[in-house]
Amino acid sequence: MRFARSATHRPGSHRSVDALGVRGALPPTGLIVAAATLPSAALLALLVGGGAVAGAFLLAFLSGIAGAAGWMAMAFGLGWPLRRLLDVRGPSGAAIQLALGVAAALWLDVALGTLGVLSTSAGAAALLALGCVLAGACLLRDRPAVHPMHPVAIVALPAVAALVLAATSAPGWLWSTEFGGYDALSYHLELPKRWHAEGAIGAVPHSVYGHLPSFVESAFLHLIALGGDAHRAAVACQLLHAMIAIAAAWTTGQAAAAWSAGPQRGAIAAAVGFGLVLATPWVAVTGSLAYNEMAVVLFLAAGLAVLAAQRGAAASGEARTSTTLGILAGAACGAKLTAAGFVALPLALLLALRQTGRGAADASERQAPCDGAGHAAGPRAAVRMAAGRMAISIAVAGAAMALAAAFVLLPWFIRNGIATGNPLFPFATSLLGSGHWGAEQSAIFTAGHASSAGFGGRAAALWEQFMIFGLGPAPEDGEPWRPQWGALPWLGLAAIAWLSLRGSCRAGVTLALVLLMQIGFWLLATHLKSRFLLPAVAPLAIAAAVSIAPATAAQTAWWRRPRSLGVALCALALGPLALLFGERGGAPFAAIGAESFFTGDVQQRLLDRATPHERERLLAEASMAWWLNHGLPIGSHVLLLGDARPFWYRGEPASYAWQTTWDRGPFSAALAASDDPSEWRRRLREAGFTHVLVDPEMLARWERSGWNDPQLTATAALRLIDRPERVIARGPGGLLLTLDP
Repeated sequence: MRFARSATHRPGSHRSVDALGVRGALPPTGLIVAAATLPSAALLALLVGGGAVAGAFLLAFLSGIAGAAGWMAMAFGLGWPLRRLLDVRGPSGAAIQLALGVAAALWLDVALGTLGVLSTSAGAAALLALGCVLAGACLLRDRPAVHPMHPVAIVALPAVAALVLAATSAPGWLWSTEFGGYDALSYHLELPKRWHAEGAIGAVPHSVYGHLPSFVESAFLHLIALGGDAHRAAVACQLLHAMIAIAAAWTTGQAAAAWSAGPQRGAIAAAVGFGLVLATPWVAVTGSLAYNEMAVVLFLAAGLAVLAAQRGAAASGEARTSTTLGILAGAACGAKLTAAGFVALPLALLLALRQTGRGAADASERQAPCDGAGHAAGPRAAVRMAAGRMAISIAVAGAAMALAAAFVLLPWFIRNGIATGNPLFPFATSLLGSGHWGAEQSAIFTAGHASSAGFGGRAAALWEQFMIFGLGPAPEDGEPWRPQWGALPWLGLAAIAWLSLRGSCRAGVTLALVLLMQIGFWLLATHLKSRFLLPAVAPLAIAAAVSIAPATAAQTAWWRRPRSLGVALCALALGPLALLFGERGGAPFAAIGAESFFTGDVQQRLLDRATPHERERLLAEASMAWWLNHGLPIGSHVLLLGDARPFWYRGEPASYAWQTTWDRGPFSAALAASDDPSEWRRRLREAGFTHVLVDPEMLARWERSGWNDPQLTATAALRLIDRPERVIARGPGGLLLTLDP
């Protein structure tokens, strides 16, 4: 524990740190980065977009940051009793406490949200206040340890500014590789909006994503409940995910410091790990959207920090270590189910190897066992007994981890079991039941989330989607193709090879195993898209940081000095900024503070004071959001066909129903019953629908993918039009039809 005390840096400390290779006192680098984020982003907005963009950014940031920062403070406070209970020690204590607190906050949000407590502003505010009080008490009485971070980390500010600037843009504008945040508009934000309106988290008709654990989405519900309106809280949700991304980068740096030998190397490793994560463009893309990926990275980085910090812990602490890893693994799966392969399995393997190593060491230290007559047993008996103890140790540790993870996921199991009879729905349908789905629908869903490519095709996909993503010609025409991995895969793989062969064998082999399991899972159990490999940023950045730190700390040549490292990190940190500037034809900031454009409110204000001629033009150009939020009669009920991004629709004066590509809605039932369009219209009217919004382009895309109802095609949907006057609106969002006779 001597190293833990010497490496610990508490806020406000002004001790001399010449041993860290820094002249004078080491500044609180993390606090400096946090304090400089807002002015850096505002200055960037001012220089690029002028005063109007800078003002819009400041308004959007200040309106959303209170809820997001309050939620993170709540999480830190909730992590305090968990850290004490699990006896987490060492210089990574603050990072592990934050990760445990995020896990606890997500669990409470999803549990209380399912019970209907979180949908009220009073319930949401009470939980927030409790966590913030605990956070204040922790900082006053028991501040956890922190690895010092070298000031070179400050050069990551361009990447932080890009992340925050993008997070203040209204959902739907950025990014091209995510089709404007399609998933956020379809379910990450839409489901919490629906839950808030209905009063509790639950299954949503015709949206399979409502049956996922939805841990991060429950946090978005928390913010919506605090503000009272989903559209006003959208930027707060994006800023929350951006803050989780920054926390994941900081925790990755803390894990890198824990895997480094000595405080001097640890400070540099913490800075490099922090900077490399944020300098990866994929982090800026996903972190600035209301997605869930960065929570997975946070929990994996914290798990690796736990394993590094507990390397020398006594055997009596093994149960606590296993439980800590189980909580982190369960929360990662609750955030995104693919974390089962990207986080849970690697941590379980490392835990088993840890028990194996400890068992081997214990066996070598023990004397040869005796038989019943008091004679020393033979070497074979000693090996058998050691192997037995080792197997028991692995089983106990694995059981503790599995039980902790299962407890974290218990709200999902119960909610899903009640709704569908299958606690794992939409997975394991052949074993546990397919709920309201048919066998064909379950088979399509399963096939759509895996790849049918052979070994060569999978290897080619790994090369294209990971190593050279965004470089050279796009492998598929029409697919956005931008360099969103940066240099991290190459740096990380080279570092892992170096550590395994020449440097720290333990760190190199550990991180290599994590990365190999992640890549193997990606190849065998996903549909081979680049974004799903995002959890790999943690082992890659840690490996690069651990390998770079010794050379930089030695300062034997100019190119090994921190100043040169800072130049290199700054160059990498400009990558997300360059990517942001290339969005939307060079107008990436156009949607900052533009929520009223997406809801159609601006169009309504223009119509209120328009002349008859101007009104005719404005109606011809009106968005589908204007029609549903302003243009249709009160009590209208719209069926969306192909449009699965309904977040900007308010639900009044026109309510709406939609379905994902995997689900079957009212129109599918009408198609199955008849081939007569007039019969389809009659059935839809009987179901209460007054209008249909058709997006032929998206329906055609779903048809090409093979994921949709085979009968639900663009051609079939357009057959609803038997006369031109049924079409009351045309636009980029599709065709709006009336079902009135």
